[in-house]
Amino acid sequence: MAVKRRKVDTLIERQIIIGMIVSTQYLREMIQLYTADLLEIQYGPIIAKWCIDFYQQYEKAPNEDIKELFEDWLKTKPDDELVTYIEEFLDTLSDEFEHAEKFNVEYLMDKTVKYFKLRSAKNLRDELDFCLEQNDIEAAEDAIADYHKVEREVTEGIDPFDDEESIQSAFENKSEPLFKLPGALGRLLNDQFTRDSFVVFMAPEKRGKTWWIQMLSMFAHKARCNVAFFSCGDMSKDQQVRRIHISLSRKSDMAKYCGELLIPILDCEKNQKDICTKKCRKSHGYAIVDSEGVFEFEDAPDHVVCTVCQKDDPREFQGAVWHKKRPAVKPLTWREALAAGKEYKKRIRAKGFKLATFPSDTLSVSGMKRQLDIWERTEGFVPDVILSDYMDIKAPEENSGSDSRSIENKKWKAGRRLSQELHCCFISLTQSDAASALVPLITREHFSEDKRKFAHVTAMYALNQYGDEKQRGILRVGPIVVREDEFNDQRCVHVLQCLQIGAAYIASY
Repeated sequence: MAVKRRKVDTLIERQIIIGMIVSTQYLREMIQLYTADLLEIQYGPIIAKWCIDFYQQYEKAPNEDIKELFEDWLKTKPDDELVTYIEEFLDTLSDEFEHAEKFNVEYLMDKTVKYFKLRSAKNLRDELDFCLEQNDIEAAEDAIADYHKVEREVTEGIDPFDDEESIQSAFENKSEPLFKLPGALGRLLNDQFTRDSFVVFMAPEKRGKTWWIQMLSMFAHKARCNVAFFSCGDMSKDQQVRRIHISLSRKSDMAKYCGELLIPILDCEKNQKDICTKKCRKSHGYAIVDSEGVFEFEDAPDHVVCTVCQKDDPREFQGAVWHKKRPAVKPLTWREALAAGKEYKKRIRAKGFKLATFPSDTLSVSGMKRQLDIWERTEGFVPDVILSDYMDIKAPEENSGSDSRSIENKKWKAGRRLSQELHCCFISLTQSDAASALVPLITREHFSEDKRKFAHVTAMYALNQYGDEKQRGILRVGPIVVREDEFNDQRCVHVLQCLQIGAAYIASY
């Protein structure tokens, strides 16, 4: 049987079919909208029927069982061109199976509704054209009367105690973090890294904000999220790429940072004071803390850190910083960086990572959305996590007016809208005011430009450093506003870091 070829929007239809195969939530909602005439791609209705039948029997998407469904169907079909198309399609799904847990259900549902509306309208037009060509007015009127708009079901007035579908949906559709950080920092931040979130970190100049957001992008990528990173003038493409590879290799390309280097590591204050009596303690047992404070590394080079309680008995653990000496190394070369990058991709089998750089004041949030639309249209790339440097140096949105505060407010509204429209996690940065560089704890009063930015984020955190903390490799992260969680803006998580080797996060307490 020869397959009739038609011009079809294969990208969206492939996404719909993939969604039916890998996502139970998507399949359950999509069944309410679907009819076979809404897919044009030849094998679409066939695979859709397999998925729907499978769901009706097992109440889940087929996922890798789709291969068995294909084999069963193959027994009833000749080896024709259509079989080849389906086989080739299924051969492309291994990556989708691996990343099914990150499937962006809400975004694809939004696109599916729009696409099915268009297909349904076109089907009606074709039917009306045929009826009118036949001068069959009654059939045309019947077609109009029978036309049903494609709409997602909106349930009103449910009983929350025994409505099975609503209860199932509420528990299955909880917002889970797209990626997680380890340790105390993870306990502070992880719940905010969900879809539809807009998370911002605030700090004064030269506090390592760009290193920080790059570190988050790498954690997201290692968690097999699609990551889009937009640099808007703070750094060039070359600088961004170098920093990524410095982080991967944990050494600098600059000779001055390649000599012997003291790198902060986690310890316990009880261990340093020699007041820990636990048998599991790893250290030798003498105090390196006296009335003057903590000894320098050179004064106790054989000190052994102990972090056993951090995992086994967190209530007993009292974090502290110590240092270890890294021997001199040779500066990182581009060949080493390339080899490390290839090994990294092979090891983690991650999804896509897009880095785009633009001059300062040339890229707006709307401009980011246009670039994302291009990537989706040309490559099928849809981000789970979007990261961008300063909101403050974004270009104004259209029709922002001339008032600086209104311009700023519209930028932040656009940032929130981006996270909602794409159902992604959008993470960005903002500069605090000049006074914030001189205080031990940044608070809401240290905003720059317009305080309404706090209203648009789902969470904002401060990056604090005071006194000699930078030299000791300590950064304190504290909440400023968190929309859907309890928080104490006076308490911070201590993060150990060494930016000379691109390590924005080593450990936390």
